[in-house]
Amino acid sequence: MSKSENRSSPENQKAKRCKIVDLIQEKLDGDVLKDFEKFLDFLKEEKINTPWERFGYEGIHTFCIKHKGQNIGQIGFLDNENHVRIQIITEWSNFNLYVEGQPVEITDMLTERLSYKCTHCRPGWGCEESSGKNFELADKRYEKRCAHVPSYRFISGDMNTFTLYTPIFRQPQEPVGEFPMEIIKKLILARKEYIIKTIVK
Repeated sequence: MSKSENRSSPENQKAKRCKIVDLIQEKLDGDVLKDFEKFLDFLKEEKINTPWERFGYEGIHTFCIKHKGQNIGQIGFLDNENHVRIQIITEWSNFNLYVEGQPVEITDMLTERLSYKCTHCRPGWGCEESSGKNFELADKRYEKRCAHVPSYRFISGDMNTFTLYTPIFRQPQEPVGEFPMEIIKKLILARKEYIIKTIVK
Protein backbone atom coordinates (compact mmCIF):
# COMPACT_ATOMS: atom_id res chain seq x y z
CA MET A 1 0.00 0.00 0.00
CA SER A 2 1.42 3.40 -0.95
CA LYS A 3 1.68 6.27 1.50
CA SER A 4 -1.09 8.10 -0.34
CA GLU A 5 -3.41 5.12 0.17
CA ASN A 6 -2.49 4.46 3.79
CA ARG A 7 -5.33 5.71 6.03
CA SER A 8 -2.97 5.90 9.02
CA SER A 9 -0.63 8.48 7.48
CA PRO A 10 -0.98 11.92 9.15
CA GLU A 11 -1.92 13.74 5.96
CA ASN A 12 -4.68 11.27 5.13
CA GLN A 13 -6.08 11.33 8.65
CA LYS A 14 -6.30 15.12 8.48
CA ALA A 15 -7.81 15.17 5.01
CA LYS A 16 -10.20 12.24 5.32
CA ARG A 17 -10.88 12.00 9.06
CA CYS A 18 -10.75 8.25 8.72
CA LYS A 19 -13.20 5.96 10.47
CA ILE A 20 -12.04 3.68 13.26
CA VAL A 21 -13.46 0.63 11.48
CA ASP A 22 -11.13 1.36 8.55
CA LEU A 23 -8.01 2.17 10.56
CA ILE A 24 -8.14 -1.00 12.66
CA GLN A 25 -7.81 -3.06 9.48
CA GLU A 26 -4.30 -1.58 9.16
CA LYS A 27 -3.30 -1.42 12.84
CA LEU A 28 -4.67 -4.72 14.20
CA ASP A 29 -4.85 -8.32 13.07
CA GLY A 30 -5.79 -11.82 14.20
CA ASP A 31 -7.62 -12.25 17.51
CA VAL A 32 -6.81 -8.67 18.54
CA LEU A 33 -8.72 -7.34 15.54
CA LYS A 34 -11.67 -9.66 16.23
CA ASP A 35 -11.78 -8.71 19.91
CA PHE A 36 -11.55 -5.01 19.11
CA GLU A 37 -14.46 -5.35 16.69
CA LYS A 38 -16.45 -6.94 19.55
CA PHE A 39 -15.49 -3.96 21.72
CA LEU A 40 -16.81 -1.60 19.03
CA ASP A 41 -20.05 -3.63 18.96
CA PHE A 42 -20.35 -3.12 22.73
CA LEU A 43 -19.91 0.65 22.32
CA LYS A 44 -22.47 0.75 19.52
CA GLU A 45 -25.01 -1.15 21.64
CA GLU A 46 -24.50 1.43 24.40
CA LYS A 47 -25.01 4.31 21.92
CA ILE A 48 -21.41 5.40 22.37
CA ASN A 49 -19.63 6.67 19.27
CA THR A 50 -15.96 6.93 18.33
CA PRO A 51 -15.36 9.95 16.05
CA TRP A 52 -11.88 10.66 14.69
CA GLU A 53 -9.91 13.18 16.74
CA ARG A 54 -6.31 13.61 15.58
CA PHE A 55 -2.93 12.22 14.63
CA GLY A 56 -0.72 13.23 17.53
CA TYR A 57 2.55 12.85 19.37
CA GLU A 58 4.37 9.50 19.52
CA GLY A 59 2.59 8.45 16.33
CA ILE A 60 -0.70 7.92 18.18
CA HIS A 61 -3.83 7.80 16.04
CA THR A 62 -6.64 8.96 18.30
CA PHE A 63 -10.42 8.61 18.34
CA CYS A 64 -12.83 10.02 20.92
CA ILE A 65 -15.23 7.93 22.99
CA LYS A 66 -18.45 9.94 23.37
CA HIS A 67 -22.05 9.64 24.54
CA LYS A 68 -24.54 12.38 23.65
CA GLY A 69 -21.63 14.56 22.60
CA GLN A 70 -19.97 14.31 26.02
CA ASN A 71 -16.47 12.93 26.44
CA ILE A 72 -15.89 9.51 28.01
CA GLY A 73 -12.30 9.08 26.87
CA GLN A 74 -10.09 8.22 23.93
CA ILE A 75 -8.83 5.25 21.96
CA GLY A 76 -5.31 5.46 20.57
CA PHE A 77 -3.39 3.25 18.17
CA LEU A 78 0.39 3.40 18.32
CA ASP A 79 2.65 2.59 15.40
CA ASN A 80 3.23 -0.80 16.98
CA GLU A 81 1.01 -3.47 15.49
CA ASN A 82 -1.74 -4.69 17.84
CA HIS A 83 -1.03 -1.94 20.36
CA VAL A 84 -4.16 -0.31 21.80
CA ARG A 85 -4.36 2.53 24.33
CA ILE A 86 -7.67 3.35 26.03
CA GLN A 87 -8.03 6.44 28.21
CA ILE A 88 -11.13 6.96 30.35
CA ILE A 89 -12.09 9.87 32.56
CA THR A 90 -14.34 9.75 35.62
CA GLU A 91 -15.35 13.38 36.16
CA TRP A 92 -13.84 16.43 37.81
CA SER A 93 -16.22 17.81 40.44
CA ASN A 94 -18.68 15.37 42.04
CA PHE A 95 -17.14 11.98 42.73
CA ASN A 96 -20.02 10.96 44.99
CA LEU A 97 -22.54 11.35 42.17
CA TYR A 98 -20.16 9.52 39.84
CA VAL A 99 -19.93 6.39 42.05
CA GLU A 100 -23.61 6.42 43.04
CA GLY A 101 -25.13 3.07 42.05
CA GLN A 102 -21.84 1.80 40.61
CA PRO A 103 -20.21 -1.57 41.41
CA VAL A 104 -17.60 -1.67 44.15
CA GLU A 105 -14.78 -1.98 41.59
CA ILE A 106 -15.48 1.56 40.38
CA THR A 107 -15.28 3.07 43.86
CA ASP A 108 -12.17 1.04 44.71
CA MET A 109 -10.37 2.19 41.56
CA LEU A 110 -11.24 5.83 42.21
CA THR A 111 -10.09 5.53 45.83
CA GLU A 112 -6.79 4.10 44.61
CA ARG A 113 -6.36 7.04 42.24
CA LEU A 114 -6.96 9.48 45.08
CA SER A 115 -3.84 8.16 46.80
CA TYR A 116 -1.65 10.11 44.34
CA LYS A 117 -0.43 13.32 45.95
CA CYS A 118 0.74 16.26 43.85
CA THR A 119 4.49 16.21 43.18
CA HIS A 120 4.50 19.28 40.87
CA CYS A 121 5.83 17.01 38.11
CA ARG A 122 4.24 18.94 35.21
CA PRO A 123 3.80 22.68 35.91
CA GLY A 124 1.48 24.20 33.34
CA TRP A 125 -0.39 20.93 32.69
CA GLY A 126 -3.30 21.58 35.04
CA CYS A 127 -1.19 21.41 38.18
CA GLU A 128 -1.57 24.03 40.87
CA GLU A 129 1.86 25.44 41.61
CA SER A 130 1.35 25.47 45.38
CA SER A 131 -0.88 22.62 46.51
CA GLY A 132 -2.35 20.34 43.85
CA LYS A 133 -6.10 19.68 43.74
CA ASN A 134 -8.59 18.93 46.52
CA PHE A 135 -11.27 16.23 46.08
CA GLU A 136 -14.03 14.67 48.18
CA LEU A 137 -15.36 11.12 48.15
CA ALA A 138 -17.73 9.50 50.68
CA ASP A 139 -17.36 12.36 53.18
CA LYS A 140 -13.58 12.08 53.07
CA ARG A 141 -11.52 15.02 51.85
CA TYR A 142 -8.38 14.41 49.83
CA GLU A 143 -6.03 17.37 49.70
CA LYS A 144 -3.05 18.24 47.54
CA ARG A 145 -3.72 15.42 45.07
CA CYS A 146 -2.48 14.97 41.52
CA ALA A 147 -4.57 17.13 39.17
CA HIS A 148 -5.03 14.15 36.84
CA VAL A 149 -6.48 11.74 39.42
CA PRO A 150 -9.78 11.44 37.47
CA SER A 151 -8.09 9.85 34.45
CA TYR A 152 -7.16 6.27 33.63
CA ARG A 153 -4.74 5.12 30.95
CA PHE A 154 -4.77 1.46 29.90
CA ILE A 155 -2.51 -0.19 27.31
CA SER A 156 -2.93 -3.68 25.84
CA GLY A 157 -1.43 -5.84 23.17
CA ASP A 158 -4.13 -8.51 23.22
CA MET A 159 -7.47 -6.81 24.17
CA ASN A 160 -7.84 -9.22 27.09
CA THR A 161 -5.45 -7.91 29.74
CA PHE A 162 -4.85 -4.17 30.09
CA THR A 163 -2.03 -2.53 32.03
CA LEU A 164 -3.16 0.51 34.03
CA TYR A 165 -0.67 3.36 34.41
CA THR A 166 -0.32 6.21 36.87
CA PRO A 167 -2.54 9.26 36.12
CA ILE A 168 -2.19 10.78 32.65
CA PHE A 169 0.64 13.34 32.33
CA ARG A 170 2.07 12.38 35.72
CA GLN A 171 5.82 11.84 35.52
CA PRO A 172 7.19 9.26 35.49
CA GLN A 173 4.50 7.09 33.90
CA GLU A 174 4.52 3.74 35.69
CA PRO A 175 2.37 0.59 35.49
CA VAL A 176 0.25 0.01 38.59
CA GLY A 177 -1.69 -3.17 37.79
CA GLU A 178 -3.40 -5.35 35.21
CA PHE A 179 -7.14 -5.47 34.55
CA PRO A 180 -9.50 -7.42 32.25
CA MET A 181 -11.63 -5.91 29.49
CA GLU A 182 -14.67 -6.09 31.80
CA ILE A 183 -13.18 -3.35 33.98
CA ILE A 184 -12.71 -1.13 30.92
CA LYS A 185 -16.38 -1.61 30.07
CA LYS A 186 -17.50 -0.87 33.64
CA LEU A 187 -15.50 2.36 33.69
CA ILE A 188 -16.99 3.40 30.35
CA LEU A 189 -20.51 2.66 31.56
CA ALA A 190 -19.89 4.50 34.84
CA ARG A 191 -18.89 7.60 32.91
CA LYS A 192 -21.89 7.19 30.59
CA GLU A 193 -24.22 6.99 33.58
CA TYR A 194 -22.67 10.12 35.04
CA ILE A 195 -23.28 11.93 31.75
CA ILE A 196 -26.93 10.80 31.82
CA LYS A 197 -27.31 12.02 35.43
CA THR A 198 -25.90 15.46 34.68
CA ILE A 199 -26.86 16.22 31.09
CA VAL A 200 -29.19 19.16 30.60
CA LYS A 201 -32.61 17.87 29.64
